[in-house]
Amino acid sequence: LIFTDVYRVGDRIQVGDVTGDVVEVTLLITRLRTPKNEIVTLANGGVFSSKIVNYSREAKRRGLILHTTV
Repeated sequence: LIFTDVYRVGDRIQVGDVTGDVVEVTLLITRLRTPKNEIVTLANGGVFSSKIVNYSREAKRRGLILHTTV
């Protein structure tokens, strides 16, 4: 993950059912801070086998699209 440039520190991502801001990426783990200010530690082996959604990557280039229900 460090070399594949899937996400960087500061990006908002979703891995499986966990969504949060990337606060640390090392060779073995990735740490996310959720919107509830919880730190979630994910093993990179599990991250590789999960679907990763990066909300920040395109938002920096094209802007942010928000979905809401009223």
